[in-house]
Amino acid sequence: MSTAIATHLHAVAGQGCTPSRGIVRVLVAAWRRRRSLCTCGWSGPPRMTRAGSILDAHLHAARAGCHPAVPLVDVDIGRRP
Repeated sequence: MSTAIATHLHAVAGQGCTPSRGIVRVLVAAWRRRRSLCTCGWSGPPRMTRAGSILDAHLHAARAGCHPAVPLVDVDIGRRP
């Protein structure tokens, strides 16, 4: 494995998580504004679809060692996600 690839993989794996591990969740702010956030300080890009935000959250949890929240999607009762 080349040094550039190893450095990139190390940088992606870190992504700002502290050793105590963060809790990642999907925040539904408004229609077409869904974003994944983590207590470690990471935030994903705004997405139009909930599925895209959920994928971002799971990828961050897998790469950085953070844990997904239960429930993963934070939405008010009676409000459509």
